[in-house]
Order: sequence, then C-alpha cells, then structure tokens
Amino acid sequence: DQSKVVADLSRQQGDLKSQQKDLQRKIARTNQEISAAIRREIEEARRRAEAAAKAAAAAAAAAGVNPANKNVTSAPKTITAKSTTSEVLNATPEAARLSNDFLGSRGSLPWPVTNGVLVQGFGIYKVEGITSESSGIEIKTNPDASVRAVFQGDVRAIRNSYGTYFVVVQHGEYFTAYSNMKTVSVSVGQKVSTKQNLGTVAIESVTGIPKLTFQVWKGGTPVNPTSWLTPQ
Repeated sequence: DQSKVVADLSRQQGDLKSQQKDLQRKIARTNQEISAAIRREIEEARRRAEAAAKAAAAAAAAAGVNPANKNVTSAPKTITAKSTTSEVLNATPEAARLSNDFLGSRGSLPWPVTNGVLVQGFGIYKVEGITSESSGIEIKTNPDASVRAVFQGDVRAIRNSYGTYFVVVQHGEYFTAYSNMKTVSVSVGQKVSTKQNLGTVAIESVTGIPKLTFQVWKGGTPVNPTSWLTPQ
C-alpha cells in the first residue's frame, strides 16, 4: 500500500511538472508574439516617420525654404534608418508629449484590474524546478474581471494566442501589453483612455486561476511593471 501511494504521488508530481512545462511554453510563445508585434509596430512607425520627413523636406524645398537654415523653426525632423527607436517613436510632437506624460505617471498608473494580487514578479523565477523568465507580472483577480488600460493610447495589436487573447496599447515611446484575456472589447487602431475597458480575464488552464499578465515596454525592451503602478 505504501509503495502504491508513493507511486501515485510520483505520477501526480510528474503530471504537474508536465502541465507546468506546457504552461511555460505557452507563456514563452505568447511573450514572443507580443515582442514581435511591438517590433513590427516600431518598424512601421519608422517607415511612416521616414516618409513624413521626406515629404516635409520636399515641401520645404518646393517653397524655397532651406532646412539647414537655423532660423527656420519649422525644419522637419530627420528620421533615417540609423535613427534610434526612441527618435522614431517620438518623431511627432503628439507622440513625444504622450511619452513624456506616460513617463511622468511612473509610480502612479492604475492597476489593469480593479481587484488583484501580484502572484508572479518580473524576471527569472522557478516553478516545479523549471526555470523561466517573465517579461511582465502576473496578477490573480476575480473570474471574468474587467481588464482596463493603465493610460491613454492607441491599440496596436490584438492576437489570439493559444486560446486566449493579448492586447498591445502604445503610449508614444512606451507600450503596455495585457495577456491571458478571455474576451476583447476594443479594436486595432482605436484610441483608448485611462481605465477604459479592454476586455475580460481568462481562467488559466493549468491552475484554474483567473490571472492577467501585464507588461510594460520601453521601445523594444520590457521593463519591470511594478515600478510603474500605484503601490498597493
């Protein structure tokens, strides 16, 4: 009987480890898709900025204005293939202002759910002996909890990733990503306001817990979201 109990426990532990590996693979793939979506948006922003700079330069030349003249305050900002990601994403006054406002709200952004508990932090962690790296934080909340934008911005990506959705919102140079969502109530290209509903949280398949993964990116680099949110 003791041997049978030990064998059953070993099988259960093996099943848990296998399920955890599957979950970590799903999370890793979703993170890769979020990263790819943000990279695509950065490259698209670069293309738009380069085209706008060329058009402005052509218009100035047609009007007989020399962009090199330091007295010309309306000279177009030059964006090229060598421009940094920050320069590209802040190419317009509106984008630069939004970036500045988002940065100024660091430490006071609302949580993406009204009721939630942080259950997994940013960075490297271990579960069931499996080492993983988190590009964001995991927040345990209520079933079907409303997911809300933490700041005003533009919806740039919505994807169905392995049965649940993620949404990416751009705030100038910064992006926020919300994943493990059951439903989505916004569309790509839509402008959203602070605390606007984006959808609802899904139940995590392995743990049976409603959890939202929340990420903050500066350009193409994930940063620790906890330093951006209002302390609980």
